[in-house]
Amino acid sequence: MSEARAEWLVPGLLESKLAELIRAFPKAIRRNFVPAPDFARAFVQAVPSGDQGLLQAFSAWLTKVSGAELPSVALNEANASLPSFLRMRFRLLDANNKVLAIGRDLIELRREFGTLAREAFAVQTSRDLAREDVRALPAQPIPEIVMTDTGLSAFPALVDRGHRVDLVVYERADDAAIAHRGGIERLLRVVFIEKCKQARKQLPLAPKLALAYTAIASPDQLREDIVEGALADLIQADPRTARSEDSFRLSFNAIEKRLFTDCVERLKAVEAVLAAHADLLPKLKPPLMGFATANFEDLREQHRRFVFAGFARTFALTRLKDLPRYLKAMRLRAERLQNDPRKDQARMLIVRDFEAQLDRLAPKLSPDRYDTLRFLIEELRVQLFAQELGTREPVSEKRVQKALEQVAAGP
Repeated sequence: MSEARAEWLVPGLLESKLAELIRAFPKAIRRNFVPAPDFARAFVQAVPSGDQGLLQAFSAWLTKVSGAELPSVALNEANASLPSFLRMRFRLLDANNKVLAIGRDLIELRREFGTLAREAFAVQTSRDLAREDVRALPAQPIPEIVMTDTGLSAFPALVDRGHRVDLVVYERADDAAIAHRGGIERLLRVVFIEKCKQARKQLPLAPKLALAYTAIASPDQLREDIVEGALADLIQADPRTARSEDSFRLSFNAIEKRLFTDCVERLKAVEAVLAAHADLLPKLKPPLMGFATANFEDLREQHRRFVFAGFARTFALTRLKDLPRYLKAMRLRAERLQNDPRKDQARMLIVRDFEAQLDRLAPKLSPDRYDTLRFLIEELRVQLFAQELGTREPVSEKRVQKALEQVAAGP
């Protein structure tokens, strides 16, 4: 879709409009084009009507004859500021010179038809660039943006289809960027399949640890979870913006270099979790039937959030390293609970209220934001029930309430 064309049908009227347009420029720009009527008259006499848009032609001519650059933003804003009877009248034409719309507000015309134009261009670009089942990046970079000479743009990106990766074209840059990160992640997972198999075999899983985990899931599953969790962390740390064979290779090499080391570090964190888990388990049962039922159920519910089949894969390593401290805090709480269940219940109600608030806010939160608030509340549990263990960050009831209220208030 081409830019609107203007025809110089009434030169005298056009001269007066162009002169008013110059007078609407900001002072710093306007001083380059005085007297305004002389510049307007000279343009009409020197530049015949044609396929080029009037404002575009006028801007190019003013820059040429004066040597002063005229920003397109200033030109459009000046035109928009004029009274309606002084503003340019634009005709918007399609590729076959058929009139699509006529109006004086170029910005509104662009708003109304720009999406259609971008979509049409993206469809056409897709026919030229789109590919299915991409298994490797090309030597020549996939372009971030494809543009026509009229300024329309489209944005090629890799996209994860689950079972394969495709190259598609988007109308919006932000949509393309999000999709491309997913496409690169899928390609990285594919190329690391054999490396992950090798890491699982080499992982030094002690027999005692394997036996302890059998109450949760199989040792083979633990091996897979540890390796996949380590790979997920490394991929998450990568920008996932590669668009060529060379840039993808850089990402691959960086991940390959750290993969097994990070697997071993994750294994050590899992060992610490399972040790704390073993110490906690006997404390999760009340000393007498019916004693502090709600309190112990709260502990068991918290425990289920941390230790389950797949926890070694689910949590990022930084979170995984915090789990032993949370489990130790739960053990201390369970021991103290037996001496003063009412005091424990009062603290539990504070935390449960914050958790209920977070559950209500969950639909409007991104996964990362939800995770941050969830673990802020977990740190508050440590502060309330086992302060001597310390917290990852300063935390208080007031701080948690403020964070939740900020989310509830919106952006």
